[in-house]
Amino acid sequence: MNWTESDEKQLQDLKEKLSSAPVLSLPDLKKEFDLFVNTEKGIAYGVLTQEWGGYRKPVAFLSKLLDPVARGWPACLQAVAAAAILIEEAQKLTLQGKIKIHTPHDLKTILSQRAQKWLTDSRILKYEIILINTDNLEVTTSKSLNPAQFLSGEPTEEIEHHCLELIDMQTKVREDLEDTPLPYGRVLFTDGSSRVVEGKRTSGYSVIEGEKMEVLEKGKLPSNWSAQCCEIYALKRGLDLLKDDRGTIYTDSRYAFGIVHTFGKIWEGRGYLNSKGKDLIHTELIKSVLKSLQKPVEIAVVHIKGHQKGNMPEIRGTS
Repeated sequence: MNWTESDEKQLQDLKEKLSSAPVLSLPDLKKEFDLFVNTEKGIAYGVLTQEWGGYRKPVAFLSKLLDPVARGWPACLQAVAAAAILIEEAQKLTLQGKIKIHTPHDLKTILSQRAQKWLTDSRILKYEIILINTDNLEVTTSKSLNPAQFLSGEPTEEIEHHCLELIDMQTKVREDLEDTPLPYGRVLFTDGSSRVVEGKRTSGYSVIEGEKMEVLEKGKLPSNWSAQCCEIYALKRGLDLLKDDRGTIYTDSRYAFGIVHTFGKIWEGRGYLNSKGKDLIHTELIKSVLKSLQKPVEIAVVHIKGHQKGNMPEIRGTS
């Protein structure tokens, strides 16, 4: 074995580090804990601290990779998932001790006003139980320097932001797009379907206007198209028919609604890759819908629950 001066220096450095005071302190279960949370590139970072001699001393450094679905959300929504995950990790050390969460994001407002467009009901319930209904937990919005930012490298100079406005900016293809009916303009209903009739698959779409239920356009589509593809195409044609006009389009497809209101802008920014880095299945169709969305002067795309019974125009138009 050839022992060099460099090896000797590294050994001495290691001895010094091992003999120096530890960075982390032992948790004092009688004191309140502070958990600083940050997200960077789909990873949740956290620093769990306690007050010690007028300073906050770290008790634990935490990190956790968000699941593929959460990694596809806007940054402010990722912060909700990050906080929930790290709280569960921190509670393994705090043993039901009081925790105060520090994050630059307004988590409670995000959950109550924007989560419905992105999160399933089960996720919303899970996050509400952890962030809102957990005993001995306080969530605060803090604009001061967050030590968790240093765990992912040099902290970026974060611009103060309003979470709801930032989510809308990151997800809306056009700023004036509404998800509630306009009080004026034309009213269209779009629908698409793909079903097997007498052993043969048939696909098609239709666009219907107004209370009179006048069929503006209908047609067959390739038999290998899924119901989702047909719904997307129907919405695209509705948008095309409102070129240079004002109006509201109703669709019972949550997927088509999501493309124009949430996912579309995110996918566009990612080069039409999903959260796993793979190509989207309906890339060209999605591109065409986002392009058609720019054609109306004013537009609202409204989701209505499918397969309902009743005489209301919205129900009849999408049935």
